[in-house]
Amino acid sequence: NVQAGTIGVVMARTMTQGGDGLNHQGAIAYVLDASSLDLIVNHGQTSGHSFGNTLLLTSDGNFLSMDMGDNYPRGINLQRFGRQSGSKRGYVVYNIKTKHGTSPTSPAGATYPVYSEISTGSTTYYKWSNDNYVYTEIGHQGLVEVSDGILVFFAGERP
Repeated sequence: NVQAGTIGVVMARTMTQGGDGLNHQGAIAYVLDASSLDLIVNHGQTSGHSFGNTLLLTSDGNFLSMDMGDNYPRGINLQRFGRQSGSKRGYVVYNIKTKHGTSPTSPAGATYPVYSEISTGSTTYYKWSNDNYVYTEIGHQGLVEVSDGILVFFAGERP
């Protein structure tokens, strides 16, 4: 944002090893001072396991990002943010299907009940998922501001 002297960033990154022994991945949003590159505000996570993102400056001077997350939240996620702390607002504009577990115990060792609504005579599903596939691609530039809103471009698999 040339007028405000700010740079909006959405960055996918791999985190250091967590308490569970894993190096998780996700995207974060932050704003930098354009002159010094000092951090103005870190808005935190936009998506867990971010599989691509895009960013634009809106007519009101805020940043609008779109990224694809497979968890926290799972879907195409829009984030509007500015230089003020607490200004980030998120919206899931498209929920991605997920493949549910076929055993009662998840990889984390927790036990879950049968998901009877989607189970069939040949396959029993359970109410957990560790599906990292997103079955979807976002467009680049996938966001277009128009006079009465935002257009979001992506390709998704039919249900």
